[in-house]
Amino acid sequence: MPGTPKALVAAAKQKFAGRTGPMCHDAVLEWMQDAGYVPSDVHTGLFKSGRDRSAIYAQVLVAESDPRVMTMKTLNELPEGTIIGFWKDKKLMHSIITLGNRMLAGANNAGIFSADKSVAIPKIYENLRAMFLTSQIGWNESDSTVGLDRYTMHFQAAPEIAKRISAAA
Repeated sequence: MPGTPKALVAAAKQKFAGRTGPMCHDAVLEWMQDAGYVPSDVHTGLFKSGRDRSAIYAQVLVAESDPRVMTMKTLNELPEGTIIGFWKDKKLMHSIITLGNRMLAGANNAGIFSADKSVAIPKIYENLRAMFLTSQIGWNESDSTVGLDRYTMHFQAAPEIAKRISAAA
């Protein structure tokens, strides 16, 4: 059924066309589109007139003011189809979605998932779409951050993200 978390998970498992731009954010937008949460021309509407892509992503995807993942237990209990944003220095650095069963999906163009940057996260297809376990994100228990760069993780439900996208388009 379109516009549901299950449709979003199915879209993430199927494909990513690899649009121009920071592909992790674009993958989430594409999957939102494929799942029926937003219109098929979402990229055209959001990025018309040369608007700053980074500012748009931070506006429509997961905000730093959205709830923060403070424990691995919280991360592992997020419902399927939840969108997660990784923040550092007031900038949205990465976006992914939950697949349920402690699985995550994203387009990994920055090597953000592992605390040990020499550890390869499994890639699926040539477009660097990755599906991986929550245990592979390099959780730092001491300050509830992720990886060597100490990203904070924030989350939001897909219907709220869809509202933000519609308002900005």
